[in-house]
Amino acid sequence: VYSGSASVGVTYSPWGGLYFAHVGQATASYKTIRLFVNGGTRTNPLLNLYATFSGGSNGTSVRLNSSCTGGRIPTNAWVQCEVPLTSLGASNKTVTGFVIQEAAGVSLPRLYVDEVSLRP
Repeated sequence: VYSGSASVGVTYSPWGGLYFAHVGQATASYKTIRLFVNGGTRTNPLLNLYATFSGGSNGTSVRLNSSCTGGRIPTNAWVQCEVPLTSLGASNKTVTGFVIQEAAGVSLPRLYVDEVSLRP
């Protein structure tokens, strides 16, 4: 847990995704999405992040790792990752969710995500 009493643990299958669904959220007053990731026992697992929109369309997929402090996701440690909404094609739109997707076509041991938030 990065903060609070719980985090989200996910075990990825190849190309699998963790989907944070939301009733449409306008992003006009936000600039970035910030989250904290712990790689668990895997060193720098390759992950992508993309936004979803009503009607089933997706925004641009961005490599999450390069948006994390130090440019990587560490083993058994938390790192802050922050991605500009403009990079995701989600600026000034209504977003219905965000997906963190395994991007190397491999299975991953459990890793953790905490404090996912839109930031001004």
